[in-house]
Amino acid sequence: MLIVNTFLKEAGQKGFGLFSSEKIKEGQIIWVDDPVFRKILSNDEVASLPEIAKKFVNKYATPDNGIYYLDLDNTRYLNHSETPNMMFSDTEGIALRDIEIGDEITCDYNTFGDKNRDLGFTNLETISFTKVSLPYGWLGNMSYHNIEYDGKLWHTAESLFQALRFTDDVIREEIRSFKNPMQAKKHAKSKVHLMTVKPLSDEDVYNMKMVLKLKIEKHPELKKELLSISGTIIEDCTKRGRSGSNIFWGSVFEDGKWIGKNVLGNLWMSLRDELK
Repeated sequence: MLIVNTFLKEAGQKGFGLFSSEKIKEGQIIWVDDPVFRKILSNDEVASLPEIAKKFVNKYATPDNGIYYLDLDNTRYLNHSETPNMMFSDTEGIALRDIEIGDEITCDYNTFGDKNRDLGFTNLETISFTKVSLPYGWLGNMSYHNIEYDGKLWHTAESLFQALRFTDDVIREEIRSFKNPMQAKKHAKSKVHLMTVKPLSDEDVYNMKMVLKLKIEKHPELKKELLSISGTIIEDCTKRGRSGSNIFWGSVFEDGKWIGKNVLGNLWMSLRDELK
């Protein structure tokens, strides 16, 4: 059940979409699992429905292991996005970033129901990375592997990634000057109002993949390391909880499963596949 104010309107080729009529903060809970606002149907029940009702269920319900979950409020109008601004856990929906009045609220259909990204991976080993000093820490943007971009040397992947959110050359140089990646990140955050690339947007994800490519091009030993863990699932394991960007770029391990979009981990796996 949605616990924020929303409205419906045309969303291009997707048909109707769900839009926010209030400001929503990153990390805010915007949906809760309430049985009063959700109809649960078995395969047999769906099969016994008139054809027109079956079409309705197939369009709006979420199938999961032979069960269909049909939301009775505007939740069923959530459209899919590769860069969603909300995500679901088992019992709640959380805003991945700030959502303004009039913004469409979207989710990633691949992270729940029969399309959950965990399904089909149960027999594969999972490689997770957290701190730079721990195993596989080189997969993180904070590792001290310099990168060449636009004829200049950048101390870390993080500093270049943060700088690419700006078009102002002065700000880019300020960020490049920091040897410590955390300082570079903090400096970028202090100028968030001047960013020309919206954090967590498609362009932001594109830039991240480019930075990872440059990293392994500059350091061939990392390319070998990446190929050596072929056939594994790579998870960017965040220890900072389920707030917005943490579970967009990474994921948290709770109750025996990974929760989060894990964009950074998925980008590494995508690059690994391209290198094969």
